[in-house]
Amino acid sequence: MNFAVVEIAGKQFLVQENEIIETPKLSGVVGDKVSFPRVLLYWNGEKASIGRPILEGFSVEGKIVKFDKYEKIVVFKFKRRKDSHRKRGHRQDFCAVAIEKIIIPGKAAAPKEKEPRAEVKKKKPAVKKTSLAPAKDKEQKEPSKKPAAPKKPAAKKKSPAEK
Repeated sequence: MNFAVVEIAGKQFLVQENEIIETPKLSGVVGDKVSFPRVLLYWNGEKASIGRPILEGFSVEGKIVKFDKYEKIVVFKFKRRKDSHRKRGHRQDFCAVAIEKIIIPGKAAAPKEKEPRAEVKKKKPAVKKTSLAPAKDKEQKEPSKKPAAPKKPAAKKKSPAEK
C-alpha cells in the first residue's frame, strides 16, 4: 500500500490510491482532473521519503467527484443576566476528490509492453583520465609575486635640545 501526505489549500491530507477525500472547495467542475504537486511524505510500505519541505518530482492526481456542504454548525453566544444572546449557523463548502494515482519520479506512469529485440553488444567507451586539479594552459604561467615596495626611511626624531 502506498501512502502520501499532500498539502491541499493549506491543509494536510493522508491519501492513498482509489480513495475519496473531502478537501476545501476547489475551482473546477465535477469530472475535472486535478493535480496536487505539494507532496510532503511518501511511504511505499517499506521505505518512507520525507520532503524538506516537499518532495521534488512527486505528485498526486485525482478527479473531482462532487461539491457539497458539511452539516450545519450552530454558534450560540449569550451573556448571563443581560438578556443578550445570539444564534448563528454555518455550513462549510467542500469538494470530494477521488485519488487516482500517486506519481513517483523515475517510474513510468503505465508500463508498456516491449517487443523482444536482438541483443547488440556495445563497446565500452574509452575512459579518459582526468585529474581533480584545475587544468593549466602551457602559455598561462602562475602569476609571479611582485617585489615588495622599498621601505621609506623612518623620520628622524628631534632631540629635546633641538626643540
